[in-house]
Amino acid sequence: MPTWPKRHRVEEKDQARFHSLKCDLADHATIREFPAAVSAVSESVDGLILNAGIMHTPKRGESKDGVEMQMAANVVGHHLLTSLLTGHLKAASGKAIVVSTASVLAKEAKPATFDDLNSAKDPYDTHAVYAATKAGAIMWRDAFRRRVKEAGQSDKIIVHTSHPGVAYTSLINTSVGPVARFILSPIVWAVLASANTAAIPSLRAVLDKDLADGSFVGPLNRRGWSGPTGVYDDYNPDVTHNEELQEKLWAFCEEKTGAKWAL
Repeated sequence: MPTWPKRHRVEEKDQARFHSLKCDLADHATIREFPAAVSAVSESVDGLILNAGIMHTPKRGESKDGVEMQMAANVVGHHLLTSLLTGHLKAASGKAIVVSTASVLAKEAKPATFDDLNSAKDPYDTHAVYAATKAGAIMWRDAFRRRVKEAGQSDKIIVHTSHPGVAYTSLINTSVGPVARFILSPIVWAVLASANTAAIPSLRAVLDKDLADGSFVGPLNRRGWSGPTGVYDDYNPDVTHNEELQEKLWAFCEEKTGAKWAL
């Protein structure tokens, strides 16, 4: 069985510091249980990376809480989780970092999708919904930052956005058929990032204390598909700058979760 090179393996003495806690971001009941599990390990959270995601479901589905599945896992669940962990973030010894994860596909988001955030109208466009959730990660960042600022917590809670580029993972495997996957494999391996490389932007966003609040971190090559990690001056597609749509998304999340904020 292949093993990680020694430099990538967690030393045995450090393994006790790692904890695997279950949280289904498309199930509000498990999200509400999660903070207690965190508290059993630590009363504070120094960094929170909101990275759960569902991509291009073949047909519209709903979570147990009645939210369209991609929106439920990619945005609404993150909203509820962050609200419940706000006390842990404020208890961090230094600045607490929250990172919402976007995608290069955020640039394909259309304002009209935000008129039907639960995708109740036919026909269901899975690609448009996914793009809206990834633009939503950027929009949620800015809506949350406003509230952090209004609460006088801007020196305590910092909010960034990252995107991994396009990584060769199971999401790619399930997005194309087996024949296309076989034909494209050599190209995919040459162009796309590995899963390990794709994690670097989020890790930098949560660990680099010199980043300005509200930074966007991602790969710099091939229109953001891959390459060295850097900080964009402005990655936002036009739709994400729209404060009215940002507030519409925030209100949708509040309605669906009943989130209570202790900022």
